[in-house]
Amino acid sequence: MANVPWRWACVILVGVLSGVCIHGKQFISNGIGTSGGTFIPGFLGPRSLSDVRALGPNCLSCSDNDVTLLFTFHETAMDWAITNRTKSAIPFHIALNAHVNVQRDKDTDVILSRGASVLNISPVDSLTNGEEGKVLEIKVEGGQTRHIHLDAGQK
Repeated sequence: MANVPWRWACVILVGVLSGVCIHGKQFISNGIGTSGGTFIPGFLGPRSLSDVRALGPNCLSCSDNDVTLLFTFHETAMDWAITNRTKSAIPFHIALNAHVNVQRDKDTDVILSRGASVLNISPVDSLTNGEEGKVLEIKVEGGQTRHIHLDAGQK
């Protein structure tokens, strides 16, 4: 993969990654509420993961009493870990920008593209239509941690 300059913005109040751009192209929507960013659906909007902590120069933790979302940023990739301490499964959503093309690769891999920029995400359990674009869903079973890998590059 080519050297990719990441640009990201975190909405610190609710612990949501609100936008990801690769080579100037936005992939994850920066819409409001459940129209944008990464989120766990909650009552009346995204679940608030308001305990936000920088664990290092490239690592950010967002949590509440039951869920922790850990973002680790690398030069051309990101790793996310979602820990669900409840007994029930929870969905984790990634709302995409409306201009992103989505292609399934294998059962759980998704290839996103916009112009010459590409973002591979694995694993993804399902893909649905959202308010502004596609929404990726990763299911996290109770008492489990799911790891998501994002790898960026160019065609």
